[in-house]
Amino acid sequence: MKGTRFLVVRLKEVIRTAIFAVLGLIILFGLIHFFLGVKEQSSSSIYRNGTYYGSLTVGNEGALVAVTVEKGQISQVSLEEQSTGFSLFYPQVEKAAQNIGQQVVKQQNANVELDQKYIYSSAKALGAVREGVQQAMK
Repeated sequence: MKGTRFLVVRLKEVIRTAIFAVLGLIILFGLIHFFLGVKEQSSSSIYRNGTYYGSLTVGNEGALVAVTVEKGQISQVSLEEQSTGFSLFYPQVEKAAQNIGQQVVKQQNANVELDQKYIYSSAKALGAVREGVQQAMK
């Protein structure tokens, strides 16, 4: 009878050890996953977070188009004026840049259609937006 009882106690210890080993592995993999920062989102995104700029020149006036990327997605495209007379002399460029910016945020790329009302202004603004999007790509 002593031999049988000895095997039952040993079996309990083996089962307990196996359970703790499995729990230890689960915790180890969890810690590795947490600290190495395995990023599921960033592997599918093609943009780096940050603000990227494209230059826009019309006549003698210039401005910057800012492309803002948050969480791997284009979140905002805005026209940032450099010269004081830009919006005064070229208001159609500002409207075209806003229109293109909305399309880029919606489609998440710079392959958008030009505004037919302001074809030249749209082409200039789109060039600057594409420059910013290119910088944002990984």
